[in-house]
Amino acid sequence: MLLVASVVLIVPSLVGLAASLPLLVAFAVLGGALFAVRDPLASAVSVPTMSVGPVLRVTWVGPVVAGLIVLVALDATPDELQALGGLCGLVAMANYFLRPVYGVVISLGRSVGRTLG
Repeated sequence: MLLVASVVLIVPSLVGLAASLPLLVAFAVLGGALFAVRDPLASAVSVPTMSVGPVLRVTWVGPVVAGLIVLVALDATPDELQALGGLCGLVAMANYFLRPVYGVVISLGRSVGRTLG
């Protein structure tokens, strides 16, 4: 959901909007709207090679996270807002690329646990 938060933060910054209370309210409204349509959206979108339903059900979290970031950095300029969106995307992609490492560490931990226990 950090990728969604990244997009939600970067798009207004490209238009020249700085962090502000109206932007925070807009993110809250977007999160609420996505929450309201999460089930119909998840069932309406279909991709043949993967199930996107579970991902679309939690897409509403992205604007909420973006709103929390705006709340923390309420005086951020458009450039700073864009940088915050970029950092969200960076953390999201780092997590995505580290997922296989997490799997190996968990498997190794389970193997050691079975061996010792």
